[in-house]
Amino acid sequence: MPGIYKARLTVNGQSMETEFTILKDERSSSSQSDLQAQFDYLMEVRQTLSDAHNSIKDIRSVRKQMITLKDKLGDDEEYKEIIDKADNIDGKMTDVEEELYQTKNQSRQDPLNFPIRLNYKLAHLSRVAGTGDYKPTDQAVEVKNELTGKIETQITKWQKILTEDIKELNKMVKEKSVDAVKMKNVSSSNKCNFPL
Repeated sequence: MPGIYKARLTVNGQSMETEFTILKDERSSSSQSDLQAQFDYLMEVRQTLSDAHNSIKDIRSVRKQMITLKDKLGDDEEYKEIIDKADNIDGKMTDVEEELYQTKNQSRQDPLNFPIRLNYKLAHLSRVAGTGDYKPTDQAVEVKNELTGKIETQITKWQKILTEDIKELNKMVKEKSVDAVKMKNVSSSNKCNFPL
């Protein structure tokens, strides 16, 4: 945005500060309010994308923890209910993740083979709206609002999974007193006979 800004440089505990001005491009016919509208639009898109990407990262973190839990429990019939619950949660998380992000993309050509998802659509819209010094068009605002609404719906689903399903899974694990470290039965023939 055109305007007056401050820059501060700190070295070895000493700071220097100066003001500088960013001037509007003389070739641009956009008003200050048009530029502000574009800036606000792009910041809103960035925040929505950040929220979507943070949700995806959280989903993947929870999934890794559930895989570790299921590996620890193995196929012990005593823990079947916990494993089934974890599988159910993973299915719900996958649905959210795949609405937000195309998980099948592995190479640059994959977007040709698999449809783009919400995050890519919104990111591309941001690129288009950020080209030049123009106020976003009514159509761009409408598409942003539609995509943002769809992303927020998925993030709300994720939050519900966290606050309800994960909470219930954790309760089940506590009730079953799942050990932090679990070893398979070690037969006497597998024991080491090292002197201590």
